[in-house]
Amino acid sequence: MKNLKPLLVFDADKVLLDWIGGFLSFLKDTGHCVKHLEQYIGTTAFLTTEEMTKSDCKRYNREVLDKFVESGYLRKLDTFQVDAKEILMELKKEFDFAIVTCIGTDEESINQRHENIELRYGDIFLDVICIGFHESKEHP
Repeated sequence: MKNLKPLLVFDADKVLLDWIGGFLSFLKDTGHCVKHLEQYIGTTAFLTTEEMTKSDCKRYNREVLDKFVESGYLRKLDTFQVDAKEILMELKKEFDFAIVTCIGTDEESINQRHENIELRYGDIFLDVICIGFHESKEHP
């Protein structure tokens, strides 16, 4: 039977999950300076990896992101908003949900994103579509 509920599609980071908080914890724990980033905790400001690491070296920044994924921090991100799950459970009565996220397309990133969503929100999303870093979410 086809579901007739309208579909709401969310981004995960800085909408459902506190990616900046998790990434900052990782950076701090690995010896990076994060003083310049503390003002962005809890905001929806878009920061490039270059701004976060204070490096223009694309290879270095990619390595930092890879180490972030390998560290498991991605698996443990907090909800971005305290009451997010309760709000979504109320909306679930009238809507279905999906997520589009540019966390990467490697198996480990996808697995961690799915585990994190399941941990924080349960099984309320019809799909979690993972695309590559910096890819447009418009088509998915």
